[in-house]
Amino acid sequence: MNTPNKNKDLSSTTLRIIILALLVPCLVPAQENSEEQARASAKVTVSNLASSLRVTDPISENNYRANRDKVTAEIHMAVDRYVSALASLTSVDSQKLAEHLSDLLDSHRYDSEYSGPIFATKEDLGGKPCLVTAYMLVRGGAAVNESAVTLRAYTVNAGRFELADITGGALDGYGLFVKELTSPLPGEIWVLAWGQLSGFNGNKVRMRIYSFDGSKFHTMWAPADVFDGHISVNESGFSVERLDEDRYSSGQQPPYHVKVDYILVPDGPKAVSTQSIP
Repeated sequence: MNTPNKNKDLSSTTLRIIILALLVPCLVPAQENSEEQARASAKVTVSNLASSLRVTDPISENNYRANRDKVTAEIHMAVDRYVSALASLTSVDSQKLAEHLSDLLDSHRYDSEYSGPIFATKEDLGGKPCLVTAYMLVRGGAAVNESAVTLRAYTVNAGRFELADITGGALDGYGLFVKELTSPLPGEIWVLAWGQLSGFNGNKVRMRIYSFDGSKFHTMWAPADVFDGHISVNESGFSVERLDEDRYSSGQQPPYHVKVDYILVPDGPKAVSTQSIP
């Protein structure tokens, strides 16, 4: 007596499975298209705004000075909108996102001698997906070198990125290289950021170590600028080779350098060896 209804239920279930099977392949392309559209829209906005950050003559410099901070903030917001348009953190590859941000910020392309590629890394901190990005906006011109550096951290809420915190202003006016460090503390992302002072006749480098704990950035290291600085990162920490100013000031020739090796401990980097380099 119940067989017809049972068969009807089975038929309905089968139909739903077939429809779902047909729809699933369409979901990923649709999501990809949404990401591409959001990036294209943000790129247009950034490109249109970028011209306001270029100085080519006295008139453009006046406009630049009047609108610099406002336009810079608008570009950052365009990036944030793009990031928030991504469906979820689990579907985003860090390297791919860095490439997409590079494309979005193409109008701010800079000399690779002074700045590295756009940085992006994602991790779960305390079970919460987090993303940290870093990039530099080229501002000014040949006579006005005023880069704007930002490190931006995002967390996921209801399947969307939300801006959690920003830092990096101490590096404004410098180039930007960023490397992720092996965090000495669980549940934190540590990065080393550094760059050469723009427009300086020589090589003057500023370095900072920032940590992100899932909510806020913290500055873990803010040493004085160094001259002729060269930084290399390794599994246990990093090394800094720089001019030995004391020996240089004493008139010794040639100007000797010093190499300092650091390891990472919970309260910041700790120097473990110093080597003089002639």
